[in-house]
Order: sequence, then structure tokens, then C-alpha cells
Amino acid sequence: RRPPRSTLSSSSAASDVYKRQSEARPSIWDEFDEFTRLSKDLAETSILLAGSIDSIDDLRPALRGVSSGCKACHSRYRE
Repeated sequence: RRPPRSTLSSSSAASDVYKRQSEARPSIWDEFDEFTRLSKDLAETSILLAGSIDSIDDLRPALRGVSSGCKACHSRYRE
């Protein structure tokens, strides 16, 4: 979780605050293109799966699809 903008500055103290409050691994910055790709994939998949829900029975498979997209990123970049 990122602190409110008013608490951020260019100082190293602000950077330390962000690092303490973030659940992201430092590798997210080294692999930011991959992180962005995974994020876009999740968004696209979510949109497609949302369109596939016609009844309550369709909800579980759609949520599994979205969940796997979440896991792809969280398992790699979240502490």
C-alpha cells in the first residue's frame, strides 16, 4: 500500500516509508515490463470472463480464471 501523496517526497526517508508499507518484492522494479504484461493479461482475461457469465453456474469457472491471473503476479512479486 502506497502512502498518501502528501507524505511522499524525493527524500530517502519517503522512499523508506514506501518500502515498509509495500508488500511488493524489490524484483517488481527490475521486472517491471513483465509485471505490466501480467497486469494487462489479467485485465483482458477478466473482461473476457465477465462476458461469459450468463448464470450463477458460470461464476465459479470465471472466478477461477481471474484467480489464476492474480496468482501469477502475486506468487512472483508479492511478499
